[in-house]
Amino acid sequence: MIEKPKQTFGRNCSLWIIGTLLVIVCAGGIMLLAKRLRSGASTGNGTSVTVNVTQPSSAGAAAQDDKYKIGVELSDGQSQPETASAIPPAAGEPLSPEETALLLSRLPALPLDSGRQTEFNFPPEVLPPPRSGNKIEESFPPAEAESNLGVVVNAGPLQVARFAPEGEIPIAPFVSVTFNQPMVPLGTLSDLAALDVPVKIEPPLQGTWRWLGTKTLTFEYDSALIDRLPKATEYRVTVPAGVKSAAGEVLAEAVSWTFKTPPPKIVAMHPSDSPQPLEPIFFILFDQRIEPAAVLKTIDVRAGNQPVNIVLAEQSEIDKDDGASQLAKNAPEGRWLAFRASQPLHVETNVSITVGPETPSAEGPLKTTE
Repeated sequence: MIEKPKQTFGRNCSLWIIGTLLVIVCAGGIMLLAKRLRSGASTGNGTSVTVNVTQPSSAGAAAQDDKYKIGVELSDGQSQPETASAIPPAAGEPLSPEETALLLSRLPALPLDSGRQTEFNFPPEVLPPPRSGNKIEESFPPAEAESNLGVVVNAGPLQVARFAPEGEIPIAPFVSVTFNQPMVPLGTLSDLAALDVPVKIEPPLQGTWRWLGTKTLTFEYDSALIDRLPKATEYRVTVPAGVKSAAGEVLAEAVSWTFKTPPPKIVAMHPSDSPQPLEPIFFILFDQRIEPAAVLKTIDVRAGNQPVNIVLAEQSEIDKDDGASQLAKNAPEGRWLAFRASQPLHVETNVSITVGPETPSAEGPLKTTE
């Protein structure tokens, strides 16, 4: 009865000793891990881990569940910059020609392989040289067909198919008349210029008549100043009766029409509605060439409802005015005028400028042909 308790006590002691050893080994491993983690070990994603281990308590068997406590704390890791030591560049000097030749002399000579040498590889077929063609001694177009080229047989009565320009237009680059059948045989421009022109323009202008093909006749104004017909003029174009076509047909009735180019229009004025000195320079820009002296007579200037005598400004006076001088430099030649009052204006006086409706133009006198 007494030996059995002794055996039980001995077995319990052995188990207790073994358990104690296991606990000591585990605690040592945990402490070693915690020490390594505290030393700055970091996880692969840049976050450091700190493990806190609590020593076993001596509260007895009743507190066996709370003997060991492990706390884990996560925080952002900091990368340690790697300092790379700069390698100083090696100092060197270029080889002299003698040293270079000595170095190359150590290389073995290149073998000459006669089997790899070939003649120039010509293509299998060489293109033959171009052959010259037959020379034709005949003229083009044939002389016998020149007089009949462009002639329409049985074309019907001769008529004016269309014409331009017509009515009131802003600009007239040229005059054109088109007939319903050929008027001249096809030939060179010099041949056509010698023919009589079957169209009349009033007032008469210096210019060039030219056939475009055999049916359309055009007129271009000859001038070194403008590349269009003069403005401020009313024109009448007439195709007289009796004009014959190349086929012999006759125009039964005369055809006439009119067109009118506009008078001068103001494009810009200076000065604007702002305070000015007592002797301002007035500047007016038009859309066509003008005669400054003639236009000045149509301008009415009033200061405080009182008429003001004006005169054309001298170039030296224009140069002293910043606004007028800049406009004069940028304006086309012959399309502007600058003027001033013959006497200084009064202080705080409103000035009004009126340009007459029939402003004379240097291009045309605004003629009426009717």
